[in-house]
Amino acid sequence: MRKKINKICLVQPSCIMAYGNSKSVWPPIGILSLSSSLLARGYDVSIVDGILEGYEQDSPIDDNTFLMGLRPEELAGIILKHTPDVVGFSILFVNQIENALHTARIVRKYNSDIFLLWGGPIVTLKSQYFILIPEVDGIILGESDISGPEFIDKLQSKKARPIPGTGIRCSKGFELDIAFQPVHDLDILPLPARDLIDMRCYMDKVQYFKVLPKQLPATTIMTSRGCPFKCIFCSAPVLYNNSYRYRSPKNVLDEIDLLVNKYGIKEFIILDENFCVNRERTEKLIDLIIERDYGITWYAASGMHVMTLTEKILEKMVSSGLYKLKVSFESGNERVLKEIIHKNIDLKYGETIIKKAKELGLAVGANFILGFPWETRLEILDSFEYAKQLDLDFTLWTLATPYPHTHLTERAIKEGLLPNDFDFTDLIPGRAYFDLVDVSRAELEKWREEFWEKLNFCNAEKSRRYYQYALVNPNYRPPIKPDKSI
Repeated sequence: MRKKINKICLVQPSCIMAYGNSKSVWPPIGILSLSSSLLARGYDVSIVDGILEGYEQDSPIDDNTFLMGLRPEELAGIILKHTPDVVGFSILFVNQIENALHTARIVRKYNSDIFLLWGGPIVTLKSQYFILIPEVDGIILGESDISGPEFIDKLQSKKARPIPGTGIRCSKGFELDIAFQPVHDLDILPLPARDLIDMRCYMDKVQYFKVLPKQLPATTIMTSRGCPFKCIFCSAPVLYNNSYRYRSPKNVLDEIDLLVNKYGIKEFIILDENFCVNRERTEKLIDLIIERDYGITWYAASGMHVMTLTEKILEKMVSSGLYKLKVSFESGNERVLKEIIHKNIDLKYGETIIKKAKELGLAVGANFILGFPWETRLEILDSFEYAKQLDLDFTLWTLATPYPHTHLTERAIKEGLLPNDFDFTDLIPGRAYFDLVDVSRAELEKWREEFWEKLNFCNAEKSRRYYQYALVNPNYRPPIKPDKSI
């Protein structure tokens, strides 16, 4: 029988960044949500955020990258001071894996009795990778609010076994039950345990970001989970088990009330995969925000599906504080949207919504993706021309990236466009992974940079509009690349 578990330390690891990328850190909502559920079960919970704790230090790794946050030995030292029985690492991004594993090895070296638990999107997507790592004692797949506390309860039994959506290392190897289920009713969950962190410290860091919110103090909030759409490139169907659920307007308002009244929050960055899916719910929530007259501003960081928007909802959103709208078009070609991406968008309707948004005074932008292996040169140019005619304040261009278990990746492997053992840990933003019939990878990478430059900075007026949207911090100081001559 394992010793009684009482103290649990949840960790956001530091991450490796490329020079040129801007730094930011927000309260880790996933960890905070799990913490609330653990506290409700009577566990003693602490949180260590390696990015926040080491935000001011940038440790060079090589000529091209640096470590944002605490070094592994520093992070492990803080974890060990909490004398935990369980340490839970939350892996949101691939660039956290290396530092998290190094930290876990140090923790294990000094206390071999600590149970090392792993979760987060990357663990869910790459569970078969993590179960082979000696420093992984257990994993939680998908949402951990309910399965996490139940799993830790079971750990204390004589013969601990995995419950659905979890895995555990035992004498026979690693037992894994991949049948995780989403939390169907989000309103039953307690609000994120922000009392466990220093909210003021997070809010203070925002003033040093390269891109500033319109108002300070600002923070993040999540009002729904998942997405009902099944775009070929997106991991959401896997991470959320093909489900979409939303919190009731009253439940969201309870959290907004708390953040406004207790912390003086004036701006909210909504982290939903797709904020406006349910129009009735969205409109009711917006009406309540207007009614309470908070004086807040807000925007949805991931962008919105243009077909979920109406002119009426846009008007209400602006009245409630929306000042920046990002629409996820992905392509300006009908065939690519319908036959490749599987995204139902009427491009003419999109033009109508963008026109209305600009009339309302919003900063308006859009996401585009190029380089799907089945699109052509002319279809990529259609996206450029479509974005150009919309006359957006900003456009964001990315390359089609084969993330684990997406429909894009599965189809590419099936058709021999990727090897079966493709290494997902080496995915790099801005790199092309597919050659098109009439466009090479090198040309795709060049086009992405050219499209970004031509549509955002082609003249003084476009540059002004881009930076007006971005609210670039004049006092921002980027991490300094080491001088080879030193």
